[in-house]
Amino acid sequence: MKKSATFKIAPKKVMGIKNYEDRVFYTEEDGTDHFIMARQDSNAGKEYNDLTIKLIKSKFNECKARNKIDIPNEIVNLFSKMSKDIIEDNIDIKNLHISKDLKTIKLSDENQPDIKKEIKCQKTYIDEMGKYNTLSNKFIPKYSYYAYRDRVRKKNILLIRVEIPGNIENLTAIYEPYGKKKIIKIKGVKKKDDIPEMKEKGFVEIQDNRNYEEINYTILLREEIELNQETHISTVQFNEFEFNRFIIDENSSDEDDEKERENKTKEEKIKIASGVYIFKFEITQTCFKNIAKIFKRSNL
Repeated sequence: MKKSATFKIAPKKVMGIKNYEDRVFYTEEDGTDHFIMARQDSNAGKEYNDLTIKLIKSKFNECKARNKIDIPNEIVNLFSKMSKDIIEDNIDIKNLHISKDLKTIKLSDENQPDIKKEIKCQKTYIDEMGKYNTLSNKFIPKYSYYAYRDRVRKKNILLIRVEIPGNIENLTAIYEPYGKKKIIKIKGVKKKDDIPEMKEKGFVEIQDNRNYEEINYTILLREEIELNQETHISTVQFNEFEFNRFIIDENSSDEDDEKERENKTKEEKIKIASGVYIFKFEITQTCFKNIAKIFKRSNL
């Protein structure tokens, strides 16, 4: 069994900071210092924050291998990278403009500089552990989940069915606990469809208001759900339906009678995914019994 790492900390007197010579902070054997920060204006904050800020400034001044940082540009770069996680639309770095006085950053399209861009933040929730999770407003799939006993595998199964239309790649479902909350994280990439007609002469795109983006969606499970493992137990499945497609021979003309046109019509069978993706997780026997007590068995 692998032993967990341990470290020792010892008190160290504050030196070189006026009016704080009687105070201590704590440091490890390798020189790592531990400082305490608390909520501003709280009793703990009044006790520790001023000293901690002075200690951090002292450490910063002791560091000689420092490089000059262009703070406004660093903010712009970071905001552009984080935009897909915190707002509804990815922000291209070329659309972020720093004012001459370096006090403001303006968002505008370089091709339409006079049009104001609206920023919509994603919906988020923060759990009791301080972790946050985003719920995108742009694409929210519908889902349902069920529990049943797999007679062949002799396992209790949590069945999740998610509706995600379109061209989906790398779709996964992973269990991620957030404190007391139990979460299934659905991730994937929704890409543009392969349109064979694009090869045709004069093909132009008139309008496309569909969403093509990374899918990052959360399913919040009931507190009774207890999983045996954090990854789904089968490959991602999806339902397909079959229909007949009729193709009229290009050599037929309007002058052909109906019977002749029928003879020139070809029929082929096409399979199309319904857009319902299926994930299965194994749940504990206790969980299955609790679910059976709470919900009546479906007769469907």
